[in-house]
Amino acid sequence: MIKRNLSLSTLIFILSLLLISIGLLFSFIWFPKKEIYLSLTSLGGSIAGGWITLIGVKLTIQKSDEEKFIQTFMDKIIAINNSIDILQEFRDEDCFEFEGEDLWSIVLMKSEKFELVYKNINTTIEGEIAYRLLKHTLHLEHSSTNDFEKYLNTHPRVQIFGRETILNSKILSLIQSIDIIIDELQAEEERLVKEYSRIKKKRIIV
Repeated sequence: MIKRNLSLSTLIFILSLLLISIGLLFSFIWFPKKEIYLSLTSLGGSIAGGWITLIGVKLTIQKSDEEKFIQTFMDKIIAINNSIDILQEFRDEDCFEFEGEDLWSIVLMKSEKFELVYKNINTTIEGEIAYRLLKHTLHLEHSSTNDFEKYLNTHPRVQIFGRETILNSKILSLIQSIDIIIDELQAEEERLVKEYSRIKKKRIIV
């Protein structure tokens, strides 16, 4: 997309220079039609002026976006690392040592920590990654955990299929979501670091 925009901008700039050149050249060579070619010169000048204005606006917006990125970079990196630590501790330690009711008790105990991860992704890290992970982060929401606990204690379906079966299905779904979230957060951290380095390098060169 950037290359396409650049090519279009270059084409507009060349076209405007061409119109200006033709207008100036033929206004001197073919005097009877001087007004026509001077009009071409004016048109080319207008196009060139508009092009310069658009480039200026684009650069201003780009600089503003870069400033915002720099200002929020550390907050996002901290939020990502804290979130990964919470999720990895649960996945690599709790899930390794416990299962079933015991593991679900840990989920209930750590529901506030999971809620922090949910908030980090949706309010601090945000952006496209928050949208992509929406259905997975819903498992981490505090209210989701509480609602499922009530479901286990009251819903007839639990009596039909058995509490253990329903509970294990929920835990498996939670673990699968956590695996996806961790992978996505690690990839996002790598992307943010690369973008930060690119902006810093660009500013040093300029």
